[in-house]
Amino acid sequence: MDLILGIIFIAGYLAWSVLHFSQATSTVVAVVLGAASLPSGFHK
Repeated sequence: MDLILGIIFIAGYLAWSVLHFSQATSTVVAVVLGAASLPSGFHK
């Protein structure tokens, strides 16, 4: 139950961040997606 509430809280926080800090949030999301899309051999 705590995990679900935590996910909801994070989702709400991200939504609020997008509304109020769209530029900064977009930059962070771009960096995170970029890091996630790196090949798995990156940490070699």
